[in-house]
Parts: sequence; structure tokens; C-alpha cells
Amino acid sequence: MTAQRPEPGTGQPLPSPVRPLTLTGKAAYAMGHFGLSLVGYVVVAYVMPFYDPPEAAEAEGARRLVVSGALMGLIILLSRNVDYVADPLAGFLSDRLRSRWGRRKPFMVACAPGLIISFVLLWHPPVGEPSAANAVFAGIACAAVFVFIAGFGAPYLALLAEIATSERERLQLAGIQGAFNLAGIATAALFFSWIAPRWGVAHAAHAVAVLAAVALVAACLGPREGAGGHAVHRSSQLGLRRSLLSTFTNLPFLFYWGGYYFFWLGLLILLSGMEYTCAEFLGVRVGGSALILSWGLLCGLLCLPLASWLALRWGHRRAFLAAQLWFVVLAPALGLVGWHADRETGLWLARLGAVLLGPAIAGLFALPYTILAEVCDRDHERTGEYREAMYFGFQGMMFKAGIGFAPLMVAAIMEVAAAGSSPELGCRLFGPAAGLSALVAAAVFWWYPRDEPALKSE
Repeated sequence: MTAQRPEPGTGQPLPSPVRPLTLTGKAAYAMGHFGLSLVGYVVVAYVMPFYDPPEAAEAEGARRLVVSGALMGLIILLSRNVDYVADPLAGFLSDRLRSRWGRRKPFMVACAPGLIISFVLLWHPPVGEPSAANAVFAGIACAAVFVFIAGFGAPYLALLAEIATSERERLQLAGIQGAFNLAGIATAALFFSWIAPRWGVAHAAHAVAVLAAVALVAACLGPREGAGGHAVHRSSQLGLRRSLLSTFTNLPFLFYWGGYYFFWLGLLILLSGMEYTCAEFLGVRVGGSALILSWGLLCGLLCLPLASWLALRWGHRRAFLAAQLWFVVLAPALGLVGWHADRETGLWLARLGAVLLGPAIAGLFALPYTILAEVCDRDHERTGEYREAMYFGFQGMMFKAGIGFAPLMVAAIMEVAAAGSSPELGCRLFGPAAGLSALVAAAVFWWYPRDEPALKSE
């Protein structure tokens, strides 16, 4: 039998769900991450090349819209500062909300339209030539996108800890969510690889916006709060100051936080940097690197059951560490893209490198939410409060901080390499930089508490 998650503080199992989640309900919930992934991937992979295109893309007609790539990267990073307030605040307000519609759905319904509108505006800069005004506009639009992602994402992600009542059910739901997450990224990558070279990046972004809108609506109509047997009316009573203090004195959360953030940052460095690498060494047009990376995403999708199985056999901690170390070993190899003189051989080697990263990508997309749900349970045992959205709000902050910091790192690497008259070296450093980030992640997450005995198969 599947072990039932105990009621924190009592040792007694939670009551069985009155209405177990159906596959349709799980898919509707997971669609929310499909929409968030569509938007998140496009922002991290294409905002920089759209405003500051590679030289090869300029030669084919792409317009440079900013005076400096480094300035653009810095402004995007600064736009991330709103998340240091927006994500925790959205989580805090959601945890404390008491309404007839619950604590989560009102925020999701209110923020979904703003997210789509601000995302569309991001691709319509006010000036059609290199201008600092375009960089400022992009920073403001990115900030709006990040704020609405916070308002939707923190309550949405917190639902997982509430509607899944056992460790096995959490892994199943997180696996489906991870599949939709990867599918969102792969869909955006394929859209851009097909639409952007023909009709431009902005039109590809518009198509992504339509898909994201449908996905967010599906999540809003998905499983209701309380579907997992919890009372909808429960809420946190801690004030903001005490809630923040309690969060940052939770050592398991801090070890998880560092382990997740630097792992995620490593992947984002690859996603953002591969556009430059493929254009420089393989002659791939704007959007073409997405097709190469989609091989890795597809492999990650196929490896999701493996990640869940390892988590059940080894425990969350060991499975997540294995994914991090796999990435550490293989990511630097992508710095060798284009080393072979034959372009066709280089393309196939790049695809092979992306495929080999699949198991690490599966671990990154399938395991963190179940680990964080466990952190929430431990927090309730410690404080007696229900603060799932606060923790998932900080999770969203890590997600978007990586989105903001990765383009700056990519721009800085390229600027330093260009100053040394060696742009090729900059393109080769993205893989090693990503691997180093994942190594830091593993070093931090090593200190996360050992898992309790893994659940056995039914």
C-alpha cells in the first residue's frame, strides 16, 4: 500500500481525499506549468538575441535594438529586483487569504491576463534602431512579466502540496507537471525554430502567448483547493516579518534553495548561450539552436519516469544529487560544439550533447517540487502554520532570478572575450560555466537532510 503522508505534528495520516484527483484533473493542473514554461523559456532564450542579435543574424537582416549587449543584460538583471519583493509577498498574501474561492485561485485568475499582455508588449520596443530607450522599455516589460509570474506562480505551485496527499502521489503529480514543463519549453523551442526564421521573433512570441493563455486558463479551471482532503479555509496567521524570519531560519529550505538555484542557473546559461555558440560555429540562424536543444528536452521528458523511480528507490536527496553531478560532468562538453570542421558532423555532435543531458534535465524538472513540499511539511511541524505559498514564492524568485542573471553572465562572457579579440573563446566557455554552477549546487545541496526511507512499490 502507498504510505499516507502524516498529519504534521500528530503522526496520524491525513484523511483520504473525498474525490481523488483524476488524470484529467492532474493534467489541467500541470497545464499551468506548461504556460509558465512557454513564457519563461522565451524570455531567457530570446530577449537578448532579439534586442542584441549575433553578428551572423545581423548579416541576415536582424536589427540591433540596443547600444550595448552588456547594458541590456544589466537592465534585465535589475528588472529581476522586483522579484525580491513580488514573489515572497505574493506567497505571503496567498497564505493569509480567506475567501469563498480559497487561497490560491483568486491570485491565479487575477494575474493570468496581466502576464500575457506584458509578455506580448515585450516584443514591441518603441524605437526601431539601437537605443537606450529600448533597453529601458525591455527592462520595464520584463519586470511586469516577472511580477505577474509571481502572482500566478506562487499560489499555483503551492497547490501541489495541498492536493497531493502521499509521497507517491506527489511524485506522480510532479512527474506530470515536469512533463508539461518540459513540453512547454520544447514547444516554445520548436515554434521559434520554425516561425522565427520565416516571420520573425515577434510573431513567434505572439504564437507562444496564445498557447500560454490557453494553458493558464486550464490551470485556473483545474483541481479545486481541498481536493486532497485539506480544509480550504486554513491559512497562516504569521505576520510578514515573522514569516520571513521563520523561512530564513529553516536550514533544510536554505540548503534546498542553493542546490536548486545554481542547478537551474547552469541550465539557463546553456539555454541562453547556445544561440551564440550555434550561430558562431555552426552557422545556425536565429531560433535554430532551439531545435538542437529540443533534443535534450525530449530526452529529459522520456527520462522523467526514471527520475521518479530513482527518487522512490534512493530518496529525493540522492536522486537530485545524481542529476546535479551528471550535469557537472556533461555540460562542459558543449563547449566543444563546432570543434569539428565539418558543419554537419558538428550539428550531430551538438544534438548528441543535448541528448546526454536529458537525465539531468529530468531530475531538475521532476524532483524539486516534491522536495519543497517536504520542506513545507517540516515547517508545519516546526511552526504549526500552513505557509506553502511563501516557500513556493521563494522558489519562483529563484526561477526568475536565474532568468535575469543568466543573460547577464552570457553577455559578460561575450564582452570579455570580445575585448580580448577572441569571441570564439566566449562561445566555448558557456558549457564549463554551466557545469561550474551545477557543481556549486551539488556542494550546497549535499547538506540537505538525509531522506527518510523511500516508499516501496505497491
